[in-house]
Formats: sequence, C-alpha cells, structure tokens
Amino acid sequence: MNDPAATTRRSLLLVHSPLLGPSSLRPLAAVAASDGIEASVPDLTNTVHAPRDAWLRLVEAAVAAPPRAPMIVVGHSGAGVFLPLIQQRLESSAVGVVFVDAQIPPEGGVHTTRPDIGALLDSVTGKDGTMAKWIDWWSPEDIRSLGLQPHQEADLMADMPAVPRRFFDTPIPIPDGWPRSKFAYLRSSSAYEEQLAAARASGWKTRRLEGTHLSIYTQPDTVLSAILDLVGRA
Repeated sequence: MNDPAATTRRSLLLVHSPLLGPSSLRPLAAVAASDGIEASVPDLTNTVHAPRDAWLRLVEAAVAAPPRAPMIVVGHSGAGVFLPLIQQRLESSAVGVVFVDAQIPPEGGVHTTRPDIGALLDSVTGKDGTMAKWIDWWSPEDIRSLGLQPHQEADLMADMPAVPRRFFDTPIPIPDGWPRSKFAYLRSSSAYEEQLAAARASGWKTRRLEGTHLSIYTQPDTVLSAILDLVGRA
C-alpha cells in the first residue's frame, strides 16, 4: 500500500452501480477509513426512479456532498458510464478516476445500452416495467461463485433497488474529450476483460485482479490497495 502520509491527503468518492446500493461499497469505505482516508458513499438508489433525466439526477446526487479535495473517484460496474460526467462536475478536485469492473463510455457523443444487454434487461423486466433486483437475475450457483456469505447477500439485498427498465433507455450524453489521462482501470472479474483491453489500448494505467465482480465488496483490502497503487502511479 502507498505511504500513509501520502494517502491521507486524498479522499475517496465511491459511486455504486445503479443496480446495487451503497452497501456494495461500504466495506471499501470502512477499510479506507481504517487507513485514515476519508471516504464518501452517496446513496443513489432513489435517482433511478426519476421520471425524466434519471442519469442527471444520479450525477447530481453523486457530487452533492463530495469529500474534501483532492479526491479519487471510484466507480463500480454500471457506474462507469457516469464517471466522465462526475469528473467534469468536480473539475480539478478529482485527481484520479478509477473504473472497477466497470463499463467505459464512448469518447464523446452519447452512451446507449447495447442490444445484447437490452435483451438481458428485457428478460428480467416484469409487466409493470420494473426489473427484478440484480441478485435475482442469477442462479444460486452464480451467486455462490461471487463468494458471498448469506449475511452478505442479505446486506446487499437490503438496499438493492428494483430499477425501472426505462432507466436504461435514455441516451446519456458523454463530454467530448474527457480527460482520459486521469483515468485508470481495475479489472476484478473475467467478464470485464474486454473493458480492460480497451483501457489499455487508450493508454490508461490498469491492474488485473483474479477475483469476482463483487471483489470490491468481498475483498475491500485488496481492491483498495490496487486503487491506491493505480492512482499513485498516475
């Protein structure tokens, strides 16, 4: 891990996936706090229900009460799409942005949901237009492969939102020329190998962990160390 004197001068803004709740990042925040690093985990779960411009409500909620500057912004999974917008709002306060097993948006224009992902979302959407909670998309074997203990599964379920399908229908504007030199990528599961390759092709600093998509929750010490290593070399 980096020199404690250096890391305590930074803080962490932790952005959870729209399909998960803030509990998915609280173990990481707790480990950071034990190292003397201020960490904030905004609760974004209500923003997905906004009837219009839910993406904008999510970004606004993420930056409403940021930790002290300079900060490292960390986004997990689907939160990656919003990181350039969040970094743009924070401007120079954000000294680094780390995608953890996260989607990388385009370099500009708009982000839209891929057809194959859209088909998956359709398959878990009920007649009322609301998707099943993310953890219910998968088989018991899939969930066990994530390394979750029963109490951890219950913890994640407690604030996991049932997201309206329409949340993924709205194109999300991406800032043109977002400052990719500040960005880094941490891959924790094989499902994000393609995203890791794209980050490397763009010249980002990258790390590969042999874990699961929820290593950010189940292995917070390892993930925090990798995040600080990435930003420390930025």
